[in-house]
Amino acid sequence: MKNTGISYGIYGILILILMSGVVVAQTYTTPSSTALILNYDLMSVDKNLKPGSTGVLMIPIQNNGLDAREVEAWLSDTQYISTKGYWELGTIIYGGTTYIATTIKVAEDADIGSHIISLRLKYKAERQEELYDLVYGKFVQVGIRSETTTEETNWEIPITVYGYANFQIDSGSGVFQKDTLGDLILKGTTNGGANDISITLSSDCVSVIGSAKKYIGDLNPNEDFTLNYKINPDQAGTCPISISLDYDDLAGNPITEVISAGIQVKRYDVDFAIIDVNYTLSPGNVSDVGITLKNIGTTQASDVSVHLTLADPFKPTKTSESYIGMFDGEETKDISFGISVGSEAKLKTYEIPFTIEYFDPSGSKHTVEKTLGLQVGGAPELEIAIDTDESDLFREGITGKVTISIVNKGFVDAKFLSMRLLTSEDYEILSTEKIYVGDASSDDVESVEYKIRVNKDSTGTVPLNLALEYRDDNNNQYTKDMALNLNILSAGEYSQQMGGNGALSSILMYLGIIIGLFVALIAIWFVYKSFIVVTGFLNERIFAKR
Repeated sequence: MKNTGISYGIYGILILILMSGVVVAQTYTTPSSTALILNYDLMSVDKNLKPGSTGVLMIPIQNNGLDAREVEAWLSDTQYISTKGYWELGTIIYGGTTYIATTIKVAEDADIGSHIISLRLKYKAERQEELYDLVYGKFVQVGIRSETTTEETNWEIPITVYGYANFQIDSGSGVFQKDTLGDLILKGTTNGGANDISITLSSDCVSVIGSAKKYIGDLNPNEDFTLNYKINPDQAGTCPISISLDYDDLAGNPITEVISAGIQVKRYDVDFAIIDVNYTLSPGNVSDVGITLKNIGTTQASDVSVHLTLADPFKPTKTSESYIGMFDGEETKDISFGISVGSEAKLKTYEIPFTIEYFDPSGSKHTVEKTLGLQVGGAPELEIAIDTDESDLFREGITGKVTISIVNKGFVDAKFLSMRLLTSEDYEILSTEKIYVGDASSDDVESVEYKIRVNKDSTGTVPLNLALEYRDDNNNQYTKDMALNLNILSAGEYSQQMGGNGALSSILMYLGIIIGLFVALIAIWFVYKSFIVVTGFLNERIFAKR
């Protein structure tokens, strides 16, 4: 009973202590601190580095803890790897990553394999501890204790230097035929040597018969090799092929290298292509149509003949068929047809069926249908002249009308025709200079009238300068400048041409001159008499009194 009383006493004292808030226990959580690391998983070089080459190294510096401040980074090079550099990176926050991009150069005499360069980091690091007290049976945070230290860490960065295998591969100069099996022989060599070599052939226009991947094994420097692939090309022309090489360099680094090449594939049949067509066709004319034809296949064709199917407005001048005979593969031949174009032909492109018939080496007859596009062109043929029957006679100083006729002698209509009479020192234009005519159809006549006054000193012939603008049926625009000679008569010629009217005009003209002189003399006499009367009056009234 005595011991039991002591125990109750102790428990009571503990309860009183807890109730009074006295700290009876203290503990700390796991401390937090800066954790600046080099993330090897994110580190990369932009290409495989070989002796003498240069590349870009990306270095990711990652912070997995409290902020790292005043971060500095140094890179040191080695005997074979040049990459010195210094960077001030500032603050890298929690979870943040800062990248350093730097150029590294490998020495010409560098050993292939792995090389180590050193990265040194210096920064201000933080360390924090959370303080807890046991109060009333619970742990209560009572504060945070932190400190800042300067830390330095060193990291090793591995740089792999790959060996130069330096493969050269020749696909040969042989010619393959479409849809026909052939042997593609690849001849190659490697200057630097390589191990565990395998080569895979691929192409979008070649089917590889058998395995496309062939194993070579190991090659010493400057050792040659030869590979034979059985292929079946399915497209004619230049066929690109891809040669993929997988190997280890002499240091054991795995490398994949792709070399592109090409082979020539020809057709193993007869096929014709129209290479060129030469001609000039216009309504109402006759022309030769020259056609350049090629057998783009590799097989000879025999008894070859070609035929044009002509319809209005075309007719053959002799025949619409031409016999060629033997036509070797890849051979080119020129043929010609004489064609007459009707005057009613429109300015446009006509489709002409073009048929080729031939026999292949097996004796089978074939017919190939093609189409020629023949364009009929041409321009309106305008003849411009002064219509003397409708024009007035001219002499110096005379005003009259000039009628100009426009005749379309061609087969092509002239549309939107306008004519302008240009100014000149020989005459004065009294009417509109530019006159719109409209359409001048084939074999049509139009006329334009101008009113002019010939200068008094113009004699002989006077050039009428004209400018024409018009379009054809294809809306092609034309301009034409020309001069028409207007005959200027002398006074005698003018009177003779005018006949009686001319003599009367001359008499009236001279009579007018005489009357004019008489009127002028009367006017002078009247002025003189008026002057005498006025001076007499002034003398009598003013000067006589003195």
